[in-house]
Amino acid sequence: MFTTAVLPDWVHWVAQDADGRVWGFEVEPQQYQYGWYENEVGRYLLLTIGAANPDWTSSLRRRQDYLQKPSLGEQP
Repeated sequence: MFTTAVLPDWVHWVAQDADGRVWGFEVEPQQYQYGWYENEVGRYLLLTIGAANPDWTSSLRRRQDYLQKPSLGEQP
C-alpha cells in the first residue's frame, strides 16, 4: 500500500481496476470493462498494485474521501 503523502496535488480521484492496479486521476475517470481510464482528459498515475478486487466497480473515490478511508489496494 502507498501512503497518501505520495499523492501529487493534481490527483483528485483514486480508483482500483479489477486486476488490483490502483490509479490516481486528475479528472473523474470513466469505467470500462475491467477498470478505469482517463478518456484522454487530464493526467493519471499508477499508484500501486494490490490484490485483484472483485468489487472494483465501487472503488472510485474522490481524493478527500480516499484520504479518510484508504482501503484501495489492501487485501480484505
